[in-house]
Amino acid sequence: MQPDVDDRSVGILRRAVPELEPRYQRLLADYGEHLMPFLVFNELADLVGTLLLEATETTEAVAERCCEAVEAVAVSDEPDRLELVGYGFIDGLNPYALARSWDWMGPKTRAIMTALEAGDLDPDSQLEEDDDE
Repeated sequence: MQPDVDDRSVGILRRAVPELEPRYQRLLADYGEHLMPFLVFNELADLVGTLLLEATETTEAVAERCCEAVEAVAVSDEPDRLELVGYGFIDGLNPYALARSWDWMGPKTRAIMTALEAGDLDPDSQLEEDDDE
């Protein structure tokens, strides 16, 4: 049995989105102790894209829960939260999933996305939250 990724941000995702678990276990089988949190966030983005292509009430509710979990990481004190949310999750969303999930993204996630688009995702900066809801 391989060890779980020792990262609080991944724990937040796994607890909030049990639908991620089969994908997480596949990553763990493939990467073992070399599995990085970035890959889990990227896998979550792929899950959101897949869920939104199915476009049922149930799959959209799961996609929304995914975005809520990402926001929980974005507002946490995790040192790598900006990179995980920005480069791992947001960059991993296909254009359709990004557009469809915008309304479910929290203010900190939106601020990270805005900084990412501007090429200004500085881990040491204090991102201002986007209040346009």
